[in-house]
This record gives sequence, C-alpha cells and structure tokens, in this order.
Amino acid sequence: MLQVSKKWLSINTSKFDDSILYCGSAWEYEVKRKEILTHLVTKLSIFNFTWGGFETVVKVIAPSGISIEQAKKLGRKNEIVDRAIYFLKQEYDPMPLVPLYDETVAKLRLMLKEHPGYFELGKRFKEDEITSISGIGLHIVRMIRNDFAHGSADLPIPSDWGEKGSAISLSEQLNLDIIDTSSRILLLTIQMLLLAHYKQQDFTVDILKDDEGMPIYDDIKVVLRVLHLSDFKTNQNQMKLIT
Repeated sequence: MLQVSKKWLSINTSKFDDSILYCGSAWEYEVKRKEILTHLVTKLSIFNFTWGGFETVVKVIAPSGISIEQAKKLGRKNEIVDRAIYFLKQEYDPMPLVPLYDETVAKLRLMLKEHPGYFELGKRFKEDEITSISGIGLHIVRMIRNDFAHGSADLPIPSDWGEKGSAISLSEQLNLDIIDTSSRILLLTIQMLLLAHYKQQDFTVDILKDDEGMPIYDDIKVVLRVLHLSDFKTNQNQMKLIT
C-alpha cells in the first residue's frame, strides 16, 4: 500500500498480511523492508518526474537525431535519448561542461562498479560517433532507467533487521545513491540541452536569488550554468551533487 507523507512516499508491505503478527522475526523483517522500500520509492518518484521533464525538454527542442545508418551501426534506435545525446555532441560541444557534471558522472561510474548488479554497466562509459562526454551520463542513466521500467532491476532487500539492523546497510544505500545521482545527471543534462538550445539567444530571467532573497536578473545562459549550485545547507529540498 502506498501512502504520501510530507517528505516521503510510504510503502506498507504488511498492510494486508496478518500472518506476520504471529512471528516476531517476520514482523521485524517487514518493518525493515518497509523502511528500505519507502526510501527507494521516494527516490524513484523524484527520478521519474525528472525523466518526464527531460523528455518534455527534448520534445520542445525537437532535435533531428541520427541517420538510419548510424543507428544501425551503433545498435541504437534513434529514440528520444539518442536524439538528445547527438544534439549535445553537435550543438553543445565544445562549450565547457556545467560545473560538477564531470564529477557527478565519475561518481556514478564508481558506484556502478561497486554494485554487483551494475558492474558491467560501469564499463560502458565510452564515447562514440554520436556520444560525447556531455551525453555520456544520459546514455548510462537511460540504461539504469530501462532496468526499472522493464522490471529487471534488482530491488534492495533487508540484509539485517531487528534492533541491531535498524540502519540501512551500505549495499542498500548504494542502490539509493545510484538513483539519486542518476536524477542529478538528468537535471544537469537538461541544463546543457537548454544551454545549447538558447546559445544564440539573449534574454534575462530572475530565477536566482541573492543572500537577502531578492531576485537576480541575469542572462539565461549564465543562469543555466549555475542554478544547481544553491547551497545545500540553506536549501534542504535540493539533493546534494557530491558527497
């Protein structure tokens, strides 16, 4: 059963299972399982909303995409992700990457190599005819997303429970961190897509705020490069880029 609280989407795995009331260990296991899945579903919900935003941005930009020959050669389908990746290579490069993008992609790569379910994926951070460093994060995140969308991803299960197992284990936390970092890469990629889209245009926006909370008017290209650098300590709703 799914419930919504102020900060979390809560999963109750024992709502309709009375049998666990007759076994203390089973109850403790379900309590821990509920805790893990609550964190997981919350992270996945953020990721799915971010993915929807990414798809909307690409539809607005409407990049032309790659040729049929390129798609066949690289085993791609010229889907929305491939069009976005190629658009970045053609229109964003050689502009500097947005701050902390490179470090965030490197962080994801390291986590995937440490996760037994994603170890092979950690080896696929490679550039090719349509993929440059600006699109490599999106390329990998697409494959992580497909695992969840197709039901083939390994869901975390409690490795310990009871009084001594109340904290989330390192392996369980790694699952959550991979999703968190994937969401961040999507957001940074959206910024680069918009930077490429607006690179020939000049207009100001007031998205940023100064120390006193007053709006800062600046060029869209400046704003898109720095809007993610808000201080995490003063904005608890913002996910940390690098830990």
